[in-house]
Amino acid sequence: QIYIDWELYDTSFRDPGKSPDDDDGEWAYWAFDDDWLKNAYGVSAEHEIQDDKHCRRTRDHRRNVQNCNIFHETPVLENQAHALGKGAFRQAFGLVHTFGQESEEIVLKDIKFSRNLNFHDLEYTRVDANVAELLTASPRIYDIYGHCGIGILSEYFPYGDMEKMAIDYDNYPNITEIQENAKLQELVVYNNIPTYEKLKISLHMAEALADLHGFENGIIVHQDVQLSQFLLNEDKTRVKLNDFNRAEFMLWDDEMQEYCKYSPGVGHGNWRSAEEYYEWNLDEKIDVFSLANNMYAILTGLEPLWEYTHEDNYDKVKAHIKKGDKASIDPRFKERSLAEAKLAEIIDRCHEFKPENRPSIFEVVDFLQKAIDEVDKAKTVE
Repeated sequence: QIYIDWELYDTSFRDPGKSPDDDDGEWAYWAFDDDWLKNAYGVSAEHEIQDDKHCRRTRDHRRNVQNCNIFHETPVLENQAHALGKGAFRQAFGLVHTFGQESEEIVLKDIKFSRNLNFHDLEYTRVDANVAELLTASPRIYDIYGHCGIGILSEYFPYGDMEKMAIDYDNYPNITEIQENAKLQELVVYNNIPTYEKLKISLHMAEALADLHGFENGIIVHQDVQLSQFLLNEDKTRVKLNDFNRAEFMLWDDEMQEYCKYSPGVGHGNWRSAEEYYEWNLDEKIDVFSLANNMYAILTGLEPLWEYTHEDNYDKVKAHIKKGDKASIDPRFKERSLAEAKLAEIIDRCHEFKPENRPSIFEVVDFLQKAIDEVDKAKTVE
């Protein structure tokens, strides 16, 4: 049973009297919607001034760099694009871009034909492009080539995302099969990822998040960490992080010398931390919790809390996470291999209910790197 100190976690990110759908005129989701909570410099005079803190934005917070001309250098206007897939508000097209004797397949993300353009989508795209461009030097972040309005040009990933590798949804077992298999003498694993590769993939994912949390101009929270956000590069040597439209640039309190927590409103989906579902004030530790979900799927081939996700019942999943229930890990993983034993250990630590009890992303990276070194050493001894 988890004891919750409600005074400690009470969220008051909206100006008193405002509803969740009327926060600064927009949903409680956008980059500047919780200024009242953070008492940011320049906040409207109509807001009550707080004396306990003053948070300031980093220099990259409002950044908006666009290079629209480059879109006209591609063959998209010559009807040479082919559909690749679609997300919540954008669809992706593949293009072959040529330059002299060189050619490269690239991706154009643009608004769905069935969707009307609105401010929300422009803001999603601005944040996505902003983070990708700031971290463009990292080999762990997807390469962005252009941004214009709601459009983004980026590198092409021919092998898709890690979700396809980790979870076989075409042959996903039902709850009865999983329960019956658990009784077998031999442990059943629901994907074909080699044990050593599980550690390497997990390290790559953690390192990408460390690029955000350790960004030189201040912490960036991804805030939507899922397997589908990690893509396998062209030569299958590295996993890259993608899709930053929910990213949050944390503000800084000069007086207290600490980062200011924020709130984007209640969390949706079945892969989030308890504090997101409770609508508490957040920091970068939410990414650590969601990373543990990814590692769990890499380890087992199943979704965390598979007892309820098989029903697509998000409310049940949320209820169990809010109670502090962790995804169950078969103890035989700890006996099956050193790599899987280490992975099970760090998953459990990252799934801690209270964010302050979870390791930082840098501690996760350090743990996984040492685990790989330990496995390598054990191989040498053998």
